[in-house]
Amino acid sequence: LKTDPNNSWGQAQSAVIATSGNFPDALAGVPLAAYRRGPLLLTDPNAGLYGPANDEINRIVPKGHTIYILGGAAVVPPTVDAQLVKEGYKVQRFAGKDRFDTALQIAKVGMGDPKTVVVATGRLFPDALSAGPLAAGPRAPEAAGQDPRPAAIILTDGSSFYDAASAASVKSQLGTADCHAVTAVGVSAVQAA
Repeated sequence: LKTDPNNSWGQAQSAVIATSGNFPDALAGVPLAAYRRGPLLLTDPNAGLYGPANDEINRIVPKGHTIYILGGAAVVPPTVDAQLVKEGYKVQRFAGKDRFDTALQIAKVGMGDPKTVVVATGRLFPDALSAGPLAAGPRAPEAAGQDPRPAAIILTDGSSFYDAASAASVKSQLGTADCHAVTAVGVSAVQAA
C-alpha cells in the first residue's frame, strides 16, 4: 500500500519498535505510540529490523521523523538504530537497566512525565496488556507530542515496586488533586500502589 502525499490520512508521525521476544517494553510503549502518533512494531531480537516492520515505517513515517526504540541492545540490536538512521530517520532509544527502569524512562522522558499513570505488574503480561488501551485510550492527542497526554504505564514487580524511582513516581501522582491520577490494573498492582 502506498500513502497519498497530498493527504495526511495514513501517515504516522513516528513509530515505536520493541522486541517480539518479551512483553514488558512493548506494553509500556503502547501509550508512547499513541502520544507520538505512530504504530508499535515488533522485531526479532536476533535478526535486526524485521522486514515488514521496516517496510511499514518507510511507508507511513516521513523521513526525518523520530523512531523510538524500546529496550537495550540485547533485545533490539544497535544495527536497527544504524539502519533507521541510514534510511533518513532520527532514532531515540529508551533502555533502562531493566524492564521497570525502561518503563519509567518511557514515562518520564518519552511522554514528558504525564499527570496520569496506570500501574500494572511487569512480571506477567495479562494485566499490562489490559492496561495498554486504558492508558492510551481517550487521552490520545490530536497531534504528536501534544496534550492531552495518554497515561504512562509504570510496571511493578508483582505486588511491590521493583525500585524506589518507580514507587516515588507513582506516589507523587497520588498526592495530586486529580483523583484519577493513578489507576491500578490487577491485584498485584493494587497491592503495590
